[in-house]
Amino acid sequence: MGQKRHRTYCPPTYKRQKVARITNNGYLNFMTEYKKRFYGLSPQDMVHYAAKQWTQLSSAEKEAFKSKKPPTVVFKGPAQKVACDLKSDAAGGQQRSCQRQSPYARSRESERRLSRSKTSCKSAKNQQRGKPRPQQNMRSLNHMGSAVAYIHFLRKFQRKHTEMATTDLLKTATRLWCRLPESHRHAFERPLWVVTIGKS
Repeated sequence: MGQKRHRTYCPPTYKRQKVARITNNGYLNFMTEYKKRFYGLSPQDMVHYAAKQWTQLSSAEKEAFKSKKPPTVVFKGPAQKVACDLKSDAAGGQQRSCQRQSPYARSRESERRLSRSKTSCKSAKNQQRGKPRPQQNMRSLNHMGSAVAYIHFLRKFQRKHTEMATTDLLKTATRLWCRLPESHRHAFERPLWVVTIGKS
């Protein structure tokens, strides 16, 4: 009897590539570009920071996303947004400190700072005691789905409700996404469209 030949496993070669479809909705095109640059954010963080930057864009920049032109906007991630907010708060506090204060007001201010430092130390200790485990955070993040799945859901919802305004569309879609079961959210992980890029 001859020896059996063992077949070596060869990984399949995929000839399809996911491509994001460009729509006439400027906000959806903006969110697609935002997702490409900050891949890995949860759907909640992505919607929060993307919507915040979208409201700060000029009319010409919004029109560029609607007319399918190459984006020239500098996208700001969560760390950059927090840094800008801290700079603005520091500038406002410096202006307030430049104003003249009476001796009584200065003493009251020092008492407030002392009380704030005590309360902040107590709150920090309480937060360390009641800090959730990393596994719990990962479970809640996986339960809400990924940003890619949310983008697929948002595009499908926009095609069914083309008459809705961008703000109403975003609010309604986010509310429905949070109510979806985990199995339905997982179904949107698969791409809604693929493009053939070649044949062997």
